[in-house]
Amino acid sequence: MTTEYVLAEQQLQRLPADADAAALALAVVGVVHHVALTDGTAPAAADRIRRTVHALTDIRSGAAS
Repeated sequence: MTTEYVLAEQQLQRLPADADAAALALAVVGVVHHVALTDGTAPAAADRIRRTVHALTDIRSGAAS
């Protein structure tokens, strides 16, 4: 399901078409899992997830602005 979401973002040109959708999906799921286990509901948890997802998906060279 997460891979399909990344593929949909590629179709909307929010992510580069040549980005590895399965790898990005795996990375996002891994980050969420890690933060949930280490930070739980700490106020910083949501910010850590948001920053990490942004870093993983902020591939400006191929994405539409």
